Amino acid sequence: MSQREVRLADFPDRQLIFGAEGGVVYAATRAGKFYVIVDESMFADFLGEDEIGSAESLIQIHEFSSASERAAFLSRRGWSGP
Repeated sequence: MSQREVRLADFPDRQLIFGAEGGVVYAATRAGKFYVIVDESMFADFLGEDEIGSAESLIQIHEFSSASERAAFLSRRGWSGP
């Protein structure tokens, strides 16, 4: 697993996996790689930029080389996946 410097908009076909008051989790695939996107940018409404930085800083994109690696990551966190 690695974290990548990409944007949420780079995954237009992402699938919602989990949602809660503080954020959402998506699964996506792109160019033969598998991704989990953790978007907590909803917190930006509650906190000031001086506390968190930009809303983009609240989005984590994790890259996996296989669907099974991604599924294991989701399972460890209690999220179901595709």
